[in-house]
Amino acid sequence: MSRKTKKRRKTSLLYVLSFMLAIMAIFTVPPLASMAATAQTTIIALSSDHSTYQIGEKVTVTIRVSAPDGSYLTKAYCGFGYNSSTMKKLTDTDTEDHIWLTSDKPVKWLSGDIEFEMKADGKMFFIAGAYDGEGVIKAYRADGSRMSCPRASVVYKIGTGIYTPTSDCNLASCIITDANTGETINFNRDFDPNIVEYWAEVPVDTESISIDAKTELAEDTMLLPENVTLVAGENLIKVGVQSVGGGTKEYLFHITRPTETAEVSEIRIYDDKGNQISYPFAPEIHDYDINVDEDCRSIRFEADGTNGSAEYPDNLEIYPGYNSKIVTIKTATDQKEYEYYIYRKLSSLSMSSLVIDTSDGQSYPLTPDFSPETEKYELSVPSDVSKAYVHYTLANKDDYLKEEYNEVKLDHGNNVIDLVVTDGVNERTYEINIIREEATVFTQENDEGTPKLNDKEHVGFQYTDLVLIAGIGALIIAIVLIGSILFIRSEKKEYLDSNEAVSAQREKERKARLQKIEKEMKKEKKARKSKKG
Repeated sequence: MSRKTKKRRKTSLLYVLSFMLAIMAIFTVPPLASMAATAQTTIIALSSDHSTYQIGEKVTVTIRVSAPDGSYLTKAYCGFGYNSSTMKKLTDTDTEDHIWLTSDKPVKWLSGDIEFEMKADGKMFFIAGAYDGEGVIKAYRADGSRMSCPRASVVYKIGTGIYTPTSDCNLASCIITDANTGETINFNRDFDPNIVEYWAEVPVDTESISIDAKTELAEDTMLLPENVTLVAGENLIKVGVQSVGGGTKEYLFHITRPTETAEVSEIRIYDDKGNQISYPFAPEIHDYDINVDEDCRSIRFEADGTNGSAEYPDNLEIYPGYNSKIVTIKTATDQKEYEYYIYRKLSSLSMSSLVIDTSDGQSYPLTPDFSPETEKYELSVPSDVSKAYVHYTLANKDDYLKEEYNEVKLDHGNNVIDLVVTDGVNERTYEINIIREEATVFTQENDEGTPKLNDKEHVGFQYTDLVLIAGIGALIIAIVLIGSILFIRSEKKEYLDSNEAVSAQREKERKARLQKIEKEMKKEKKARKSKKG
């Protein structure tokens, strides 16, 4: 094989491989994002070229943005920054630090203006180009595609303001009053703008205050406290002043609200028949356990020797079993709570507790909540719960259940259990209906009500995944077949055009000529023999 032929074969193979790789790249490689160029994309210009500005003077900053690849743009989202302590932004922008630059038609340059007013002494500057910390400007081409323009990193130093005298940050006046009564609070001295600390004591019922203060200079800013509620003891109230130049000054107001201790010497308890329930009360003890008879339906409290007011429970009814009642002794700055755990004896033939456990290890709530006086309940459990276990206690140790239900097998639907409490003569029945949910058959259907092959919400390998994989496989096979056909055709053409093919053709023609000559010689020889004979 000649060198020329080998070269042609290599070239053909490269063509085929390049074609195959190009086709596969179309389907397997995501589109590349526009590469940011190093060209400047942000230009900042001013409506004036002052080096200094008077306070109150305005200036307009113009931002111009272009695409580094020369694309036509319709809009761009550009970040910006400025010295907010010296400059006040007058133009409404999308956010405090971002602006949309837009055009009705595609353009090479997008532009937008931002107007500022100089509000204070100091350096003034403007920066543009940043976006969400990415260091790029988000721009959109005419076809709607997004591109990222590189940040210009341009800082334009606008200049300095004109010097003005600095404020002394003084209050001209300050009046503090009781927020409820409106009465003025008298401090240890009259207010003086040059004195910054004051003391006062208020009545115990002064719970909050109001502050009416004014600054000496109208340009200064008042700094008032957020919380003006007074606690017992000393309260420190700070009123501040801040000048336009950034200086601050604080006035301190110490307000003492006395502590009034809540006290009680005795708390008495009476049953619903007016009989006093005896127990040992002591002011320093705050928890008590008290027993009452089973026929006691309610109680009432009385407090003596109180400093402050006595607040009693809203509900004074007593139910069988344990009841918690709280009596509160309260002053303006203090309160004490006394909690009573009152046990009303249960009647004979009563349950004092009832709990149902299930085979899934859960305890499902009874409806209604258990009470010794309530005799009917319902309990719902899932369909996969097949057993229930009954746990109970009886109020009277001499009572017993007529039939034990330690374990109950559950059918789907209603399962009624009768717990009959008896003393051997009399009976009382507690009825529990355990409702086991019916088994559910899950069927997936499409909008027409027919079964669907695949649930779109299904996570994992799906039917659509198989279709996709089959399509990709068929595409690859087609590409390989096309490449092979092209390669074979190329090899055949190269062979026909090669030196070997030419030599073979010449050899074939030479053999044909020799065969023709030999055939003619045989024919002539045969003719001579015929003449001699």
